[in-house]
Amino acid sequence: MARTGDTLINPVTGMRLRMLQASSDTGGALLAMEATYRPGSPEPPEHLHPSQEERFEMIEGSMRVRLTEGLRDLRAGETLVVPAGVRHSMWNAGGTEARLRWETRPALRTEYFFEEIFALAAQGRVNARGVPGLRDLAVLMPKYASEIRVTHPPQFVQRVVFGVARLVAR
Repeated sequence: MARTGDTLINPVTGMRLRMLQASSDTGGALLAMEATYRPGSPEPPEHLHPSQEERFEMIEGSMRVRLTEGLRDLRAGETLVVPAGVRHSMWNAGGTEARLRWETRPALRTEYFFEEIFALAAQGRVNARGVPGLRDLAVLMPKYASEIRVTHPPQFVQRVVFGVARLVAR
């Protein structure tokens, strides 16, 4: 488990997460990280967090944000709060590095999710956007369903496809 002061690095996307306050230090109430994105980072799949609020405070550079109402750029000094259940994605579409403070409330098992995704990246088991293959997704997405859900394809399709993929993987 990541601890306060640890840095997780995704070797494929270049994303770095420095733990400012790990969930173990906040009784699970908060996970606070400093996230760094390389210029032109890939857009992650649109997703939502069913029971977590996210708060982003831009420190340096800018991030492109896709929300239900459309695209916007979050610039240094600006803050964005994404309530639980709101579909979104966020990436650095600019030409310079972007750095932001990222808080997740409650923390749940978010650190573990990133540790697993970044470990798969280190093993070469993700695509250029940092997304794991179907077998790994079939294990990860149900395991972290309280923390994150991708919005496409629809949930009922994901349940069927991931269920079949888990059976085949065994």
